[in-house]
Amino acid sequence: MTNERVDELHLSQSQIQNVQILEYIIYQFKKQHNTDKVQIISDDDNVVTPQQLFGLPHAYLTTPGINLNKDPTFVREIKFIYKPSEDGCLIEKYKGKRKIEQTTMTYGSIKAMLNQHSENTQQYQAKAPVIGQSFMQTKFEAPLLSNEEVSQRIKVNVKGGQIQFSQLPRPQRVPRAITQKEVMEHDKPNDCWTVYNGKVYDITRYQDFHPGGRDKLFLGAGKDCTKLFNQFHPWVNGHAFLEKDYLGFLKG
Repeated sequence: MTNERVDELHLSQSQIQNVQILEYIIYQFKKQHNTDKVQIISDDDNVVTPQQLFGLPHAYLTTPGINLNKDPTFVREIKFIYKPSEDGCLIEKYKGKRKIEQTTMTYGSIKAMLNQHSENTQQYQAKAPVIGQSFMQTKFEAPLLSNEEVSQRIKVNVKGGQIQFSQLPRPQRVPRAITQKEVMEHDKPNDCWTVYNGKVYDITRYQDFHPGGRDKLFLGAGKDCTKLFNQFHPWVNGHAFLEKDYLGFLKG
């Protein structure tokens, strides 16, 4: 468990499957906190390995800088339950006692996701974003909204949650340097790119999954959406849920 959620794993007879699902849980934590520095902590504050974890009733995932809450009375509202079978793993998401999402992932898709994350991380670390003067030009920045519009935080019905969005098929792409001019050419609903923190993403698929609706999302079409994004949710790690749609870094 973490400060934000509980992940409950129903153990399979296959230790290989158990380890793979645990790696997937750790991968989700890394994405949420945008870090590769993850520790598994037992109740008695010892650092344990993933193999040792299977002998414990529960443990905590944490990373440097997080004040871990181990109070047994502390209630975590979000809970994920993982139920492995021979064909794949059923993943159920609960908010309180209400099930709000469910999907089944094959072990092949989990392995592919973990491998892709590892490759993306290596490429991302090898190519730091280069931000030039043009990045700050007003015409390239998404328009900001009024405080009243931001405070309303209107939600719309979407096709599914982050799990379904992450499972959508994508073409294979190699991250590269992308110019501002090229980004501005991709500003249509069926071909939509945006820039967030100096990195370029294809948000075409995300339009049906954006909780704020298409209109809000497309304010950043062909533009730098960083300031607009931070108006609504500065605490959210945008790279975490758009990782598979990362195209490259903005060339100065």
